[in-house]
Amino acid sequence: MIFSEAKTAATKTKSYPLPNDPDGAMFEVTILDPSQTRKINSKAQKVVAKEGGGEMVFDTALAGEMRAFAALTGWDNIFITKEDKAAGKVMPFTALNKRQMLDGIPGLEEFILEKHSELAQERAVELETERKNLAA
Repeated sequence: MIFSEAKTAATKTKSYPLPNDPDGAMFEVTILDPSQTRKINSKAQKVVAKEGGGEMVFDTALAGEMRAFAALTGWDNIFITKEDKAAGKVMPFTALNKRQMLDGIPGLEEFILEKHSELAQERAVELETERKNLAA
């Protein structure tokens, strides 16, 4: 088996429509690589002061927020104003705009995390199929 071939052939990024969006908003989700996941998990671990010392706790909410931010890698049909929509001028994809979207649209963070999980599962199946095909 040639690991690099199996690794690169599977889907890593996919665009998903936001349900019930009148403008047909699309969000691009990319699977996090292991180093991104480790970094997020490390940042989400905190020491909480307890009597007689500290206790390590994992901040699940913070980890989810960071995962959604990292997994959201693009969008389309997102407009700032009606005039921008009429002109076809999509909101620029920047870190600041991404943060504002994730914080400002109820349920968007959960949507991105759900689609990330679906994509990761799809990729795992693709990789397993490719691994079997390469071994045959």
